[in-house]
This record gives sequence, structure tokens and C-alpha cells, in this order.
Amino acid sequence: MYKIETHLHTAQSSTCGKVEAKEAVTLLHESGYSAAAVTDHFYKTRFDSYGDIPIAEKISLWKQGYEAAREQGERLGFKIYYGMEIRFTESPNDYLVYGISDELLAESPELFRMTEKEFKAFADRHHLFVAQAHPFREHITPADPKNIHGVEVHNGNPRHDSHNEKALAFGEEHNLILLSGSDFHQTEDCSRGGILSKTLPQNDREFADLLFSGDFELFHEDER
Repeated sequence: MYKIETHLHTAQSSTCGKVEAKEAVTLLHESGYSAAAVTDHFYKTRFDSYGDIPIAEKISLWKQGYEAAREQGERLGFKIYYGMEIRFTESPNDYLVYGISDELLAESPELFRMTEKEFKAFADRHHLFVAQAHPFREHITPADPKNIHGVEVHNGNPRHDSHNEKALAFGEEHNLILLSGSDFHQTEDCSRGGILSKTLPQNDREFADLLFSGDFELFHEDER
């Protein structure tokens, strides 16, 4: 079985990230993972912080963590998938997105301006997998199940109470695809969650296909 991290933030691209991408990938590799999705925060406030520069330049700055992770992954034989944790301007909810591409972001760079409903339609058109992250944290509201494909039912971040048991009940009630992730921000977060797959996706599209299939098991920190 291949262990895959689904929720990784880098110091280069998420202001709350405390670990450089190269170090994070190395730690995951040493912990027995075979792959990880880089899901740096894709928020309007983050993009505003880059100042008055063209949106294409902001995208390039935001991508720095993913690019550094991919370079280190190539050195180690470790797969890196292109993702994001997006927050729309209409609410404080966070959504993990997998299967994105530079082409999509060039066409629609300010995805955070969409509503959740609009983004779900966009995701369906472009075969993107969308899962709500930690839906029962403070100030977060569970999404309309029609607007997501899956839900993070195990969030391993030790500095937040994500009420994972409530997320699991919500996911099962609405027949959503269930995800687990470390929510890696600091070194102590390494190996606190993820999925176990019989096959290792070779690219972003195959990773999205795996998630849509639901053909994987959840990994929790208690199983380390």
C-alpha cells in the first residue's frame, strides 16, 4: 500500500506554514509516504498581500511551495500532486481541491471570487475533486453536500479541535467520499494523516481519479 499525504502546506506559499517545502517532502519521505498533495492556501487575502502586481505574477508567487516540493520529490522519487486549499469570499469555509493545472489558473486565476455553488460547477466541468476541509472547526459551517464531492473526516493538525467524529458522521450521512490528511504546517504535524492506496497515481489527473473512485483507505496518526 502507498501512503499519500492529502493536506500539506509550505512555508513558501502559506503564511501559516512553518516548514520549507524541501524539508517537508524529506520528512514525509522518511516517514514512509510515497506522495503528497501540496494544498497551499488560495485565499483573496493571501493574494492581496502580494501587492499591486499582475495576477499572473501572484499565481507564480503562490506556486513557489509546490514547485520546490516537486523539485525535491523528483530527487527522492516521491510524487507531488498540485492542489490548493481554497476559501471563497462568501464564507470562511475551506475546501481542498485536486486536479488543478496551470492552464486552468491562467484562464480563471481568481477562483476565490466564485460562490461555492459556482465553483462546484466549475470543478465538475474540469474534473476537479473538491472536499471540504475540517467542516466542524470553530467558525466553519458544513457545506451543502451538493457543492462537494468529499469531506475531510480526519484532520491531524494538533493545534485545532476539528471535531473529526462530527465530520465522519456528516460524511457518512451524505454519502460523501471520506478523506484524511495531516494538515501539515509544522514538523510535529508530519505523519498524522493521509490515505493508503493499492496503486500510486503518476500525475495530478490520476490522483483526482483515485479520489473520485474512493478506492483507498484512511490513515490516522494513531496507526503510526
